[in-house]
Amino acid sequence: MKYQLKAGLSIFLVTTIFDQKVLVAGGGMGLTDTVHRYSIAESQSEAEDNVREHFEEQGINVSIASGSVSTRATVNTMTFPDQVIGWNEGVVAHA
Repeated sequence: MKYQLKAGLSIFLVTTIFDQKVLVAGGGMGLTDTVHRYSIAESQSEAEDNVREHFEEQGINVSIASGSVSTRATVNTMTFPDQVIGWNEGVVAHA
C-alpha cells in the first residue's frame, strides 16, 4: 500500500514536555517528561496544538510543545502510522 500526504500538509516532529513524569512504553519502558510525536498539519503551530490537545485529552498537562518540519520522515516510511497525530485526516491510501 502506498500513501500520499494531502495537498498543503506537512509532517512535523513535535518535542513535547510534560509538567510531570509519565510512564511510557515503546523503545523501552520507563518514566519521562519528554516525548516526540509526529503530527500532520498545515503549519507548525497547528501541529503543536494538535499534539498538545492529544495529550491533554488523556489528562496529561503539556508544558512545552515545540515542532519543526520533518526532513526525513515521509508517509511511506512511517513504521507506526497509527501513532502519527492527524494521520487519518492528512493521508490518502493508494493501491
